[in-house]
Amino acid sequence: MGTKKYTVEVEPAVEAKDGRPSMGPVYRSIFAKDGFPKPVDGLDSCWDVFRMSVEKCPNSNMLGTRKLVNGKHGPYEWLTYKQVYDIVIRVGNAIRACGIQPGGRCGIYGANCAEWVISMEACNAHGLYCVPLYDTLGADAIEFIICHAEVPLAFVEEKKIPELLKTFPKSGEYLKTIVSFGKVTAEQREQAEKFGLAIHSWNDFLSLVWVYGNSFESCLIAIANPNKHAVEKYAEEHNISGDFESLCENPKIKEYILGELSRIGKEKKLKGFEFVKAIHLDPVPFDMERDLLTPTFKKKRPQMLKYYQPVIDNMYKTLNKK
Repeated sequence: MGTKKYTVEVEPAVEAKDGRPSMGPVYRSIFAKDGFPKPVDGLDSCWDVFRMSVEKCPNSNMLGTRKLVNGKHGPYEWLTYKQVYDIVIRVGNAIRACGIQPGGRCGIYGANCAEWVISMEACNAHGLYCVPLYDTLGADAIEFIICHAEVPLAFVEEKKIPELLKTFPKSGEYLKTIVSFGKVTAEQREQAEKFGLAIHSWNDFLSLVWVYGNSFESCLIAIANPNKHAVEKYAEEHNISGDFESLCENPKIKEYILGELSRIGKEKKLKGFEFVKAIHLDPVPFDMERDLLTPTFKKKRPQMLKYYQPVIDNMYKTLNKK
């Protein structure tokens, strides 16, 4: 059985002549062998390429990871286009919850992996610049890129976190949030706190917002773990005083974060009933100690509902009075 060809030669090779170097043949995709096809309607950006691929092939494999088993690489474990899309949406919303606006910048530091691609697509979804961080010239190069590009949030391969922390305190002028592709050690959290830095594991970062809808109510509400730096920065810029806990109770802060969620909803063309109409800000991250998360950091919906039931009832009660 012959190998299927995906390219076609459209120009032959050129031999070296009169001091000009030789050139190899020119190849083109077999789908464009008779000329480039017309642009696809709605295909205007990198995000559109991914979004339309999800629509066309939702159940096809997209990203595969081989885990180490007894020191050897095991078989690929795949995520489909739709599974990747769902994670991308959550990561993108978490980025925006950290106060990063369209046109902002997110750094990505590490080897190619599923999380790298997901982070990049989350940036594409919200019109954010994706800034690759390279350490081939040492930690100084990382520090230079962060400061030169004014990067406020960086996604980082787990084993690269120590190298990134070496760039502080200088890079701390801009970098305020680190998101690990894997876990974060207690030592790293302690070191990050000394620099006033928020640091999240991959699963922590995906758990920043919980949206809840009661089938007997006409709208959604949300419970969120807001980004401390983003909240304090907004409070300072708008002359709102108080510590982090009191800021989470402040109506103006809630209005600000609710406005950000609404803006994201409009950008994503959500339907009216899909918009979050009220929000509760919990300064304490969702955790296993309160039985809100599984050991793999997934939210336990029944336990979340039971724990926050008084808060949820109060939000719906307030909304129904309007």
